[in-house]
Amino acid sequence: MYIPNNSVGAVIGSKGSYIRNIIRFSGATVKVATVSGEKNEQPSERQVTILGSPDAQWKAQCMIFEKIREEGLGSPIEEPRLSVEISVPSGQVGRIIGKGGANVRELQRLTGAVIKFPSAGTEHSSSGNANSSPSAPENTSVQIIGSFYSVQSAQRRIRSMLSPRSQ
Repeated sequence: MYIPNNSVGAVIGSKGSYIRNIIRFSGATVKVATVSGEKNEQPSERQVTILGSPDAQWKAQCMIFEKIREEGLGSPIEEPRLSVEISVPSGQVGRIIGKGGANVRELQRLTGAVIKFPSAGTEHSSSGNANSSPSAPENTSVQIIGSFYSVQSAQRRIRSMLSPRSQ
């Protein structure tokens, strides 16, 4: 997920206390990317990587969102907008998009989140050829932008679309 650069200090906390609480409470691994490059070129957002079970990821995202809202670091008028990237198997992207984009439009309508896919050739995967490594499926990063609850709803719906039907 991505958070405003001005909220990084609050999310980490004094001597790392708040981020340790997030890790302890959620059970997820949480890492905030460091800023690289020159000081006058600071990005407006910072990447926060959250790894763990879907429930652990949800708890960590919720705590981060609440901290940003509590500190008043988002817009005072509207809920802070979050940007989250989830990794999905490249072979399953078509299932999320649907015929003519029908599924993704419906997901956006139901959740209120904006769902973006990388344009062809810019996927975050290990190789450019889908047939080069049949044993290790490639993944594509899907970006979800919206309020906390719309992002969570979109993530849940996408995960359910990708899970094998056991019923």
